[in-house]
Amino acid sequence: MIINQSQYPIQCISYKDSLQEWFTQLASCLHWNARINQKPK
Repeated sequence: MIINQSQYPIQCISYKDSLQEWFTQLASCLHWNARINQKPK
């Protein structure tokens, strides 16, 4: 994965810490820490 900063950044307003929000959204998109329910043995 390569992450680059845009030449033309867009300002945005967030109620949360921007870094925390970025990682939260990235984890949501990539399904990090998501586990599919398994059938019991």
